Amino acid sequence: IRHILIRADTGMSSSQIEAKRRQAERLRTEAAGGAWERANQSNEDPNAKAQSGTVGVIGRGETVQPFDDAAFALGPGQVAPVTATPFGFHVIHRPGLGHVREQFRRGVEQRLVARLDSTYLAELPKRLHLKVRSSAAATVREVARDPMEARQSRRVLASFDGGRFTAGDLARWFDLLPAQAAQQIPTATDDDLKSFVQALARNAMLLAETHTAGVELTSEEFGRLRGDVSMQVFELKTALRLDSLAAADTAAGRSRRELAAARVDAYPGRIAEEPQSLVPVPAPLADHLRERVAWRVYPAGLQRAFDLARAQRAALDSAAGRVAPEGRR
Repeated sequence: IRHILIRADTGMSSSQIEAKRRQAERLRTEAAGGAWERANQSNEDPNAKAQSGTVGVIGRGETVQPFDDAAFALGPGQVAPVTATPFGFHVIHRPGLGHVREQFRRGVEQRLVARLDSTYLAELPKRLHLKVRSSAAATVREVARDPMEARQSRRVLASFDGGRFTAGDLARWFDLLPAQAAQQIPTATDDDLKSFVQALARNAMLLAETHTAGVELTSEEFGRLRGDVSMQVFELKTALRLDSLAAADTAAGRSRRELAAARVDAYPGRIAEEPQSLVPVPAPLADHLRERVAWRVYPAGLQRAFDLARAQRAALDSAAGRVAPEGRR
């Protein structure tokens, strides 16, 4: 289906709405006379206009009823009478199959794939006998309070044929989920959290299915991922000033390792002075580094550093005659 939209709404006067309707009637006359492309230049649906007015393959009930009724009453090649909807006035055209055969094929194929995907995903938990533990909600809340501590946890949240989803898996998902997802967990119900675990466990089941089926990344896909990671690492090295380690710097008896360590140690100070210079460490790299060395976070030390930074910021603001905004961190 193709359409041309002339927008009109209830905020317009009756004379303005009538003028819009007459404009749509003129465009319909042009379109029905074979000048569809010229008429489409006045299309006020920017997405459709960019595609010669194409809406694509639609199913019954997927559009507002007046549009739906007009579109499904058309035969190949026909243009419907001007149709009013809450969006305005539409000139609706059903092209003949010979003109849109490839578009139609792709549209139907996409719908079939989406339907098969939906059916597959709905049946997956049943087929692999997914079971969410009764303690899952409480564990999710614990992980949300301290995701870093939970990253190595093997406590099972859900199990399925051939695998499981653990608290450690959930902690790593927090790197990918929007920040508000973790913020909503304390007030979520147990049922909501169990559904949350089920949704994430489904991703683990899909990954297990791909391994079983022998599905692998293509060389192009792997290359894109490698390029993305390389760019992130390059940006981090630049921020830490590790990209400029020169042979001359090591001639004075300091090894490259010592010099690199000194620059890393200096980085937090530069961030305090220039917050915009902060470059987050990519989560996969951070996990890799944590696995290689023993580490620990000292909450008391973090609080002390925060207090010192706040006092220093207040002193700088005072010296400059500025008043720090309330709640400033």
